Amino acid sequence: MNEKVYPKGRFILEVIDKETNKVLEKREADNLIVNNGRIAIAKQMNGECKAIGYHSRIQIGKNGTAPTVNDTSLNDLYRDEECDMNWNDTEKRWEMTHTFSDFTETVNICEAGFWAGNGSCAPNVLFDRVTFSSLELTPTKNLKVTIYITP
Repeated sequence: MNEKVYPKGRFILEVIDKETNKVLEKREADNLIVNNGRIAIAKQMNGECKAIGYHSRIQIGKNGTAPTVNDTSLNDLYRDEECDMNWNDTEKRWEMTHTFSDFTETVNICEAGFWAGNGSCAPNVLFDRVTFSSLELTPTKNLKVTIYITP
């Protein structure tokens, strides 16, 4: 039987107290690999690209509308920052992480995504998107986002 295998994604979100570095809240959620992300990952797995992305970024936003495979961006982008990205050969997955800090206001975050570009294989595309019940972030908190993508 010739069964299609789709890439899988997982998010870990941690709200961290800036002063004590204590994790105040932790959430984990599966995320949706969107069509552009699937295409880019397939090209990488077929040897058409060297990696799924450079200029790797994690985005957070304020719109909790459920993701769809046709999403090309977050619905209400709040911040977009470069992230660390590594291939974990033991787990056979890409791992991206970034800590958002220096919030200057109280904001409710309820969506996140991984965005990257690598030339013709994935010219600046959203790879995945997740929504969740709001996390309230204030100037006294940081948000650590970890994303796993398994081809």
